[in-house]
Amino acid sequence: MKKYLLLVLAALLIMGALAGCGEQGNTPTPGIPVSAKDTLPSDSTFTSGEHEKLLSLRFEGYEEMTVAEFRDKVGAATDTKEYTDLFEQLPKDTALQELKDTDEDAEFLFYILPLAGDDWKTRSYNGEVTSSYTGDKARLEYSFTLTIQRKGPNCRNMRTAII
Repeated sequence: MKKYLLLVLAALLIMGALAGCGEQGNTPTPGIPVSAKDTLPSDSTFTSGEHEKLLSLRFEGYEEMTVAEFRDKVGAATDTKEYTDLFEQLPKDTALQELKDTDEDAEFLFYILPLAGDDWKTRSYNGEVTSSYTGDKARLEYSFTLTIQRKGPNCRNMRTAII
């Protein structure tokens, strides 16, 4: 009985190691930020002016600010109807949302900027990865919730925790 159990466990360990190694080549390489390109994605709902307005909230040294400092600075800069409309439009822009894991600008807009929102203490993230092999179709879905316990952590630490 022990012999069969050891064989099954060894087989599972080897299969797990091979599956993990096989997916390493599928990780996306960091892309050129949208702001460094000539245009936004063609199906984006933002004009380039609106996009630049949102990116202007990436203040110099924002990564070193505490979450409280970042929230205060964004709140002071965005207390207008125009920014409110842009913030409501942001989650609906699927073109930018698809870039959030490979583009620096989209990463800021979808992972860091929400720290300035009302529901900043708890953020939920989810996604999925599908294998690209033609014979085997495998899909891994994941979900996690990030809860900020205090306002002290700086934005760089939050970015690292999220990514």
